[in-house]
Amino acid sequence: MEDKKPQRRERFVLDRERDLLQSYFKDNEDLLLALRNLLFGFDLDERETAMLAPMLKSQETIALLNKMFFPQLGKDIPVGQSIDLWMIIKLEDPQQYDVNLKAHEVFLAKIDSALKRLLDPKVKVDLTCKQSPADIKGRNTFIQHIEGQLTAIRVLANEKVETPEERIMKQAKDSLK
Repeated sequence: MEDKKPQRRERFVLDRERDLLQSYFKDNEDLLLALRNLLFGFDLDERETAMLAPMLKSQETIALLNKMFFPQLGKDIPVGQSIDLWMIIKLEDPQQYDVNLKAHEVFLAKIDSALKRLLDPKVKVDLTCKQSPADIKGRNTFIQHIEGQLTAIRVLANEKVETPEERIMKQAKDSLK
């Protein structure tokens, strides 16, 4: 009888997802910059639009970008890797609770708009700096989050992938220590 248990995941980004990122972003800073420009709501030139087009035609790629930029809790996420964007809100200072909550709502709205641009580049992302502390904090959190996730994509895309033979040799070498 065949075991029907779901496969255990060891990483938030699966090997096939890393391979997908590598197929687009490995040693491709221009594409990473074009994606950043899209998510920040900048007008794209023809070159950026053409670079992004193949990637944005793939539902699998869009789903992966959504997973990375707007993580959601789920029952199949590996232990120790559960995160959603409500977990990053700072609530230590009761006097700043209202500002932090409003800032987080601004941040989430900007993430939502940015990810909608993956499907429709006409969607607007407002990065103007308004005068309220919550708007400034939400805007800055958005920018930091996008940059952080783009850095994670860069790292994953340029990660050296061991072949099964290399892994066996490494394990053998480690066992001799």
